[in-house]
Amino acid sequence: MSVKIRDILELDLFKHARVACGENGLDNEIKRVNFSDSPLFSNPSNRDLVMEKDFFINSLYVVRDNEDDILKTFQTLVNYGFSGICITDEYIKDLPKKVVQYSNENSFPVIFINASISYAKIIKTIMEIIILDQTNTIFEMRIDRLNNNNISKEEVITLSKFINNSFEKYYASLYIYLNNSNLPYNKINFFLKDLIKNFNLKAYKYKYGILVIINLNNIELFEKQTQLIKEITSNYCTNYNIVISDIFSKPEDFHYCIKQSISLSQILQIINEDVVYYKDLDLYKILYPMRNSIYLYDYYNHLLNPIKDYDRENNSDLFEILRVFFDNYGDYNKTTLVIKQHEKTIRKKILKIRRILKLEDNYFKFIEQVSVAMKIEKIINLIKQSD
Repeated sequence: MSVKIRDILELDLFKHARVACGENGLDNEIKRVNFSDSPLFSNPSNRDLVMEKDFFINSLYVVRDNEDDILKTFQTLVNYGFSGICITDEYIKDLPKKVVQYSNENSFPVIFINASISYAKIIKTIMEIIILDQTNTIFEMRIDRLNNNNISKEEVITLSKFINNSFEKYYASLYIYLNNSNLPYNKINFFLKDLIKNFNLKAYKYKYGILVIINLNNIELFEKQTQLIKEITSNYCTNYNIVISDIFSKPEDFHYCIKQSISLSQILQIINEDVVYYKDLDLYKILYPMRNSIYLYDYYNHLLNPIKDYDRENNSDLFEILRVFFDNYGDYNKTTLVIKQHEKTIRKKILKIRRILKLEDNYFKFIEQVSVAMKIEKIINLIKQSD
């Protein structure tokens, strides 16, 4: 994740700021804040004072009376790779048309802010979220390391102390997957602070969501804690999923705890549940980690391709009926309501499928094998949607 110009516009300091032009560049990344009172184009040695993706602060006082010099300033900023500019509006309220046109053509955002706001305050505010982003990046690297299958017991314990320095008798993790909610930085920060301060939890931004660590001396408080987390999450976003790990007691098992909540968060999109416990994910917690395995695809294709081939050759709907049948746990009445065909017709078609699969004499094997294959299909479709 990186700090973008649109992120700083969500900050309270910029609530009255105005984007004058270059709106197409609001997703430009900010790596650092820079400022200068002298025109950058006036001295070639100024190139050594800047770096790509700097965000520039200036009043344009020195060039305010010369449109050509204003344009030269913007051309220099673009050529040097600046991400955008914040102009205090004491001397200039609007830009010349040719500068506006140049900024739009180069997707170079120009933000006007009240001159009463000091450079120091702007720099401090923006750098705080850049440092937070860097801290999150370091944290994500540690979590990614915990997810490595070759990690040693000693390294797990070392990393666990960095991430969770308040181990009690029991602990568990929750991953709040935000489903592309795109919460702005300031809202994420308030979310994290609510979790940490009000509920004494460990909470971190991780990739597409929030990772929460619960530490408990009394295991009976676990359900109460998870319910509180659900409630506060609902205050910040509506489109989310939560995976809750098992409860652990040994620090050397910390990586298993983290994996349980993080690695299966996307599965909730398949099973249509907002909140689920790892222990209730049945076969998905086995199949999803194997999602890139050639053996998984081989099993799926070997079992279900004959049905798809039959449908294609005979213009039939056997595979759709099979999907609905297993979505409804083999209930013929519910399948009938969805498909809108008579139950006898549904039963005949299910029998036809069993014959195609050479499983007409073994109903138990039919249910066992096809239910696994249909779960694999959902995982495959999820992967296709995310690509």
